[in-house]
Amino acid sequence: MYLVTGATGNVGAHIVTSLLTMGTAVRATSRNPATAALPAGTDIVPATTGAETFAGVRAIFLNPAAVHDRAEEFLHQAASAGVRRIVVLSSSSVLDDHPANYTGILHRDLEQHVAATGLEWTFLRAGMFAANTRQWATAIRSEGVVRAAHGHVPIAPLHERDLAAAAVRALTSDDLLATAPVLTGPELRTPAEQAHLIGRAIGSDIRFEEVDPATGRELMIAQGLPPRIAESLLRYYEHALAEPIHPTPSLPITTTRHRVVIDTGSTTTPPTSGPRRFRHFHRGLRAPPLGDVGPPPHHRVRLSRAAGSNAAAAATTTMTAAIATKAWL
Repeated sequence: MYLVTGATGNVGAHIVTSLLTMGTAVRATSRNPATAALPAGTDIVPATTGAETFAGVRAIFLNPAAVHDRAEEFLHQAASAGVRRIVVLSSSSVLDDHPANYTGILHRDLEQHVAATGLEWTFLRAGMFAANTRQWATAIRSEGVVRAAHGHVPIAPLHERDLAAAAVRALTSDDLLATAPVLTGPELRTPAEQAHLIGRAIGSDIRFEEVDPATGRELMIAQGLPPRIAESLLRYYEHALAEPIHPTPSLPITTTRHRVVIDTGSTTTPPTSGPRRFRHFHRGLRAPPLGDVGPPPHHRVRLSRAAGSNAAAAATTTMTAAIATKAWL
């Protein structure tokens, strides 16, 4: 049995689906089990800690947002119930120890709590999600513009489906045991370039307007982000400017003592010819019709890491086009 926290979120829902496809038993936590839109066969339980939550669970995917300030209690109950492994949705921000980096502090503390349990662990240190560009949707629809700070800082956007694929591998195999791979997308794209690519995908001329960081902070808060998260995102770009992100290219090798390559995907859809890039995340947004996005295409994750290093890992990931069209049009 696998327990997925935050199971209705961008990453968790894909993990649940993948595990069920593999024929494994899945329990999922949700703040509202009655309305959780998860596949048939999922054991959906309230997002609270208790013996019934952990009964029979071998490994847990832990989304920090699902436990908030209950992390220590959650981990204690998991260990007491006989859980063997914790796979944490962490952040590459842990590598930046700036005191204003709230996201980094939060995830670094959680990693330390998990390591202290003595359980098996993997920390998936994800970079910026490609899905974060959805916060621009309202301005794109109403004005045809994206306003943001740090518009010319290159980052490597990561698709949540590819992060989910890495999480499934960490849950179900020992390939990533006791490692903390940094997960990125396969190419560098500035926010200005991302806005341009979204415009091409929807057939519209999207302008990018650079704003100062203070204004960028206020815009993100207006879009619904908590102030500390907005500040952490600004810090992410500042850190990327000072220490550029270097996506690791795909390497055609198999699992060895020194390096791991993960290759996962749909069992019913032919594989893609190679990693998809940011432009593929938004490709095909004009079809199918609104609210009628078909099943996602095959996705492939290739993750490489140097032996004996928790932070030197990086991933080249694919990006699928399964984004709801109505977010943009």
